[in-house]
Amino acid sequence: MITQLKEHGVVDIFRDHSKKDILFSLLALSKLQSAAAYYEDQKKNEGYNVNRKLLKRLAYYSVFANAAYGWTMEAATKGKLDRGNLKMLVRKTGIDEEHVVDAKWDSKTHRPAYFIVRDLKHKKIVLSIRGTFSARDVLTDLCASAETFETGHRGKHRAHQGMLEAAVSLAAETKDTVDQELRANPGYSLVLVGHSLGGGVAAVLGTMWERDYPNLQVYGYGSPCVSPEDARPTTCKNMIAVLGEGDPFSCLSLGHIANLSKALSLLCESKELRNMIMIRTDDAVENMEIRDLQWCEKTLNTLWQKMEGEVMYPPGRLFFMKKCSEGIVSIREIHRSKFSRLKLHPRMLDVSRHVPSLYESLLQEMCGL
Repeated sequence: MITQLKEHGVVDIFRDHSKKDILFSLLALSKLQSAAAYYEDQKKNEGYNVNRKLLKRLAYYSVFANAAYGWTMEAATKGKLDRGNLKMLVRKTGIDEEHVVDAKWDSKTHRPAYFIVRDLKHKKIVLSIRGTFSARDVLTDLCASAETFETGHRGKHRAHQGMLEAAVSLAAETKDTVDQELRANPGYSLVLVGHSLGGGVAAVLGTMWERDYPNLQVYGYGSPCVSPEDARPTTCKNMIAVLGEGDPFSCLSLGHIANLSKALSLLCESKELRNMIMIRTDDAVENMEIRDLQWCEKTLNTLWQKMEGEVMYPPGRLFFMKKCSEGIVSIREIHRSKFSRLKLHPRMLDVSRHVPSLYESLLQEMCGL
């Protein structure tokens, strides 16, 4: 893993710089990012509102993504006890037991757990892929370098190695079943869903299968960074990734880490720049002068022009969900550039913002369910 980090341009700041310089650089970069982000938010009302029909669809499939974790996740997050995964699946999704086509609740190395159901109400065959929930899943996460793959479709295809291997394994295990179900149910189409790792694998699998299945749709929740900006599945339009505010995995790839480490290293080497940042950001961001906010934005952009890491992004169309101070939840489609930098802040590793039940509950709340 350490070798992989070095190969991707991650700077060992603890070897190259003093603890004091690192500490002050962390503080300076955090304040610089915070001021630049605040100024950017004030300049424009970014994004497009989500229509009611699509919002209901996102809320609907979030239930299936959450259900892939089984009864133990339901018990841990909601206190609901079911006698087994199948009973939980039936109760939670409303799918009759006879329409549960297949379910593998235990993951293998590079093959996450999943289930396949017939959704008669919407005429869909739904393949739901579980996110990280076991040591085997963690091994998939750790294979984080980008690998090129072919689908027969034009364009560049490049994805997270572990997710690509998981998608290949799932394709080999489930494609015959999916083909059989679609032949037996004319007028049905395929939907792939997943949370976290499951959303990433669903995106890669959807890219592999997009020529085979007309009207294929992919819905990911808390989707991780899957591929570079100019490659599929990042550029696929038949995929939607719902990303919650503060979700730590929406801006985390080897490229993000490499760029952050290089930025910190540059600040460690420039005491003058660190001091200027601290002077310019001495007040709370909402009380800062416009000229200081502008300086912070320009300085941060200049600093990041020196970054060379291969940053990966969540896949497809990106929908950003947040809850404001008044308790109102909003969701907007935004540009992927919002996820180009790993930001330093006190809650940057707060995994409570990533749990599947949070995505489900917030989407249900917006739909009044």
